[in-house]
Amino acid sequence: MNDNRGMWPWLLQRITGVLLIIYIARHIWITHYAIHGPITFQTVAERLHGSFWRNFDIALLTLVIYHGLNGIRIIILDFNPGRFIQRLTLCGMLILGILLFIYGMQGLKPFSL
Repeated sequence: MNDNRGMWPWLLQRITGVLLIIYIARHIWITHYAIHGPITFQTVAERLHGSFWRNFDIALLTLVIYHGLNGIRIIILDFNPGRFIQRLTLCGMLILGILLFIYGMQGLKPFSL
């Protein structure tokens, strides 16, 4: 029996890593170089008024959370724990990821229409 369940987290780790490089470079460019003048609540609100930038920030948040938590999970699994610890780690990372996403979305809440 070919067990390739570990292939998908490994592949998604690489894909999210590449996407993070692109998204973070774009984020830094927009927040530090494209906006002339000081970064204020008003300039951020104007940028996030459009759905493209809100979705961009949501995607960046999702990528960071997945990449970070999956990386921690992979490190834990490198120690070859038993099945119970593997499942506990997966469930713990899923719950933590959901909580971090909800917490991160609170930062975009003032800009929702």
